[in-house]
Amino acid sequence: MNAIFEMSKVGAIIIALLFLQGCVKTVDLPDNVFKKQVVAVGTPNPDSVLSVRLTYSLRPDTTSSYQGITNAEVSFLEDGVVLGKVSNAPKGVYSFNKRPVAGKRYAIRVNVPGFDEIYAEDTIPQAPRVISSKFASNPNNPNSSPDFELRITNYAFTQTPIWFGIYSTRKVRGVKPGSPTGEVTPDIFYEYISTANLGLLSNSQYLDRFNSFFDGLSGKYSFGDPARVDPVSTTFDPNPVIRYTIANQIKKDDQVFTYSFAASAGYDRYLKSSIMAYQNRLLDASGALNNPFAEPTPVYSNIKNGLGIWGAYNAKRTVLQ
Repeated sequence: MNAIFEMSKVGAIIIALLFLQGCVKTVDLPDNVFKKQVVAVGTPNPDSVLSVRLTYSLRPDTTSSYQGITNAEVSFLEDGVVLGKVSNAPKGVYSFNKRPVAGKRYAIRVNVPGFDEIYAEDTIPQAPRVISSKFASNPNNPNSSPDFELRITNYAFTQTPIWFGIYSTRKVRGVKPGSPTGEVTPDIFYEYISTANLGLLSNSQYLDRFNSFFDGLSGKYSFGDPARVDPVSTTFDPNPVIRYTIANQIKKDDQVFTYSFAASAGYDRYLKSSIMAYQNRLLDASGALNNPFAEPTPVYSNIKNGLGIWGAYNAKRTVLQ
């Protein structure tokens, strides 16, 4: 009886999928439903100067692109003290020549004509202390990928959400733009550095599996970029060791490195919610059906009187020899 019931449920789902596209209806949104707002996006961190990009929000049914707000005045603050003001940025990107410092609180106060003043603040977390290691490939299978591990040595101290990924850089030869396509000569080529995500595979209990899927070929979970360290599991082990391997092959001259960063609570919440919103989108980039059971997923914002994110982080790049 249970088997028949389960088959009935599967059949109902299949039928729903077959007829779903026929149930799609285009709805015109009344003008009074949409409220135009200021959108502010900034990620203060010690590796770059303070900066925020300002745009206006767009209707969900528009095909227009975001336009920068060029006539605003932005005040940058450190621990409540105004560092300086920036006005009238040509492309809507307002920057102040000051690199944030870990442990200090940074804020923006934005004034755009015709809108309420918006405000946001966040504190720069301590950088993660990590030890990255690479182990030799299986000698019986020279084409196999090496195993890696990431040790977090100060998680108990910071209690800050940590994200990380593994990447490689290599020199690539390309053709200069505008070069003639007929005769190929050495002078039309140039070298540049290409960076690629290596694809993280792991069954570690310390990784948050919200952005992963089980890869039957490897027998491990494949994680999106970047992967998030699960703060709940690390309460049982304050110095977690995350073991993993990679999905992509490494060439002999590649430089392999891990990029890990500690995110503030607000930035962590924004990252996770935005990734989940992307996963739950109804249509993909080509307009094809992506998820027939998609539900609206709100993306976290900490901008008072506006939309967007002012989220702090602190990163560390560790090269593996």
